[in-house]
Parts: sequence; C-alpha cells; structure tokens
Amino acid sequence: QRQMCIRDRLGATVEEGEDYIKDKFEKALEGDDLEAGERAIVQQCLAEISEGERFGDMIEKQYD
Repeated sequence: QRQMCIRDRLGATVEEGEDYIKDKFEKALEGDDLEAGERAIVQQCLAEISEGERFGDMIEKQYD
C-alpha cells in the first residue's frame, strides 16, 4: 500500500514536470521570434516530450 502511494505521488510529479516543459515548448512555437533552425529543434523536442508522455501513459496502464 505504501509503495503504491509513493509510486502515485512520484508519477504525478513526473506528469506535472512533463506538462510544464511541454507548455514552455508550445508557447515558444506560438511566437514568431524563432529562426527556422531553432523552430525545428523546438518542434523535435516537443515531439519527443509527447512520445515520452504516451509511453509513460502506456506503462501506467499496464501496472494499474
């Protein structure tokens, strides 16, 4: 029971961090102050963050 509570809190913290950084990258892309190369890097990072979130969700479903 204790391990489950710790795992849930840890998972929530990771989720909050993912949401925070994803929001930062999305806001950077909304602006028009990035050069083409910078924009491509931010888009790639955002894609990797989203992929990581999907993977984490898949793992979470397996263990719930």
